[in-house]
Amino acid sequence: MPGVADQTRRTYRWALLAVLVGAGVWRAVMAAAAPVISRDGVTFCWHARALGEHGWAYLRDPAFQQHPLYPALILGMQRAARTLGAPDTALTWQCSGQLVSWLAGMAVIALVGVLTSRLVRRLALPVDERLTVLLAMLFAAVLDLSVWLSSDVMSEQVHLAFYLAAVVCLLRLDRARTALLVGLLSGAAFLTRQEGFVPALAGLVALTALGFQSPPVPRRQLVGRAAALVAGFALLAAPYWLSIGGLSQKKDPLFGKKGSGVFFAAAERPPTAGGPCLDEREKRLPTPFLAKLETQDWPWYALVPETLYKLLRAGRVVVPLLAVPPLLNLRRQWLGPVLGGLTLCIGIHFALTLALAHQYDYLAPRHMLVIVALLTPFAALLLGRLVSLLSDVRRRGPAAVLVALCLLPSAAYATRVPNSRDAYLRDAANWLRTHDPEIAAKRLLSGSSPRRIAFYANLRWDYWPEQPEAYEALVRQIRRGGPGYFAIEVGPGFERHGNRELVDKLRADERLKRHLGDLHERPGPGRDVRLYLLELRAAPPPRAATTEPPAAHPPSTGAE
Repeated sequence: MPGVADQTRRTYRWALLAVLVGAGVWRAVMAAAAPVISRDGVTFCWHARALGEHGWAYLRDPAFQQHPLYPALILGMQRAARTLGAPDTALTWQCSGQLVSWLAGMAVIALVGVLTSRLVRRLALPVDERLTVLLAMLFAAVLDLSVWLSSDVMSEQVHLAFYLAAVVCLLRLDRARTALLVGLLSGAAFLTRQEGFVPALAGLVALTALGFQSPPVPRRQLVGRAAALVAGFALLAAPYWLSIGGLSQKKDPLFGKKGSGVFFAAAERPPTAGGPCLDEREKRLPTPFLAKLETQDWPWYALVPETLYKLLRAGRVVVPLLAVPPLLNLRRQWLGPVLGGLTLCIGIHFALTLALAHQYDYLAPRHMLVIVALLTPFAALLLGRLVSLLSDVRRRGPAAVLVALCLLPSAAYATRVPNSRDAYLRDAANWLRTHDPEIAAKRLLSGSSPRRIAFYANLRWDYWPEQPEAYEALVRQIRRGGPGYFAIEVGPGFERHGNRELVDKLRADERLKRHLGDLHERPGPGRDVRLYLLELRAAPPPRAATTEPPAAHPPSTGAE
């Protein structure tokens, strides 16, 4: 009946709109509730400011350790806000980055729905397409990892949006213009994060496989599509490669420091809040480490289980587990013309995460977000099929309970406010601005986490590599860097090991008597953790020795 069909279509559209609106509102609430952005978010904001001040020349600076598209988007959003009257403050930069991430997060939800719809249609699966799409978008909307990354200043959501758009086009590489679009979208993903090249590589492999299917695609057509794909990718990636004289500024999973239990991301010198672009004299000053992370030296046989564990955490267990049965059922089509590109993306990305874990002994759940997004349509296929079976036997109540139980693990974690344990850093920045009226002319010497104090207090940031063993280098930084504050956390935990003894040693050092002022103690992220702010003073210049010639006559008393 046409009337019933129209009503069903309208209900479906309203349901999709409700998912998008609900997800958008919740991500905006989390962004507003976050007391501070992440430490990487501060770096992205500083990189964006440096791009605005120095242009593309900043890409060649050793301090620039990210791909440029996300900082460029933050810069564009900040300049748009400035034209509307927003002040040039840390909060404006933060909101600009959060807005870019929020928009990308909304695009990710919509693209997961588009990918699910394309898969159902291209594979001609006997399922309810609308229900499957709706469930896939619900999974994407409540995924706690996506909620956090959409509310913070992080590049993953922007990268994932371009990545998913490229994979959607990969499902049908039947025209040269489609291959060109895959290359362009993959190039945009690469300009956001280095693993963005994977869809382009998967597309080339999929095109090669088309030459061996029955009947084979003519070679001339395949060469034309492959050339269009490569041209699209190179059109965006080549200017970046020429600018930096290489392939990427970020760490490469193909090499790194292995087996130490501590990972230090290599960089000559980190960005600063005031002037990120360095002159030649500063570039010669070696600062070999940028971030200190506790790592684990996994044996080779533990890499796959550990990576799978991170995948389960990233998908909050339910999505990866639900995706397994449909994938096994479709195993004969893994390398077919429809699933070939998507399967290759999953496999290549999983191999890259294994290489990252092997070389750096470090792997975070957010590194598995791409795989979780690509598995979401398959999880929705199984859940949708179960819901349809229950509805057919008039068990709509149990069907609703089943959907709620599948969404609950992620939704429960999605209620956590991002970076809520780091509110003390914003409080410390506010205290400094109130306590010291000349704070804007000073610096903050600290490690990677307290640098957020410099961001919110508008201080110049000087990096300390968080190594208590490098004591003499720290003494030189204190004596030569000018007035400001040294921020350091003391208490239990890997990153704070030896810090309390270091502060005591600094205050007892006779060489620093003229350089160290008061020690201000602030609450830290836990009951036993404290934040120390040690005042740094500029030493007065040494007095020049003066000798006065002896007076020829006694000084006059004024009496005649």
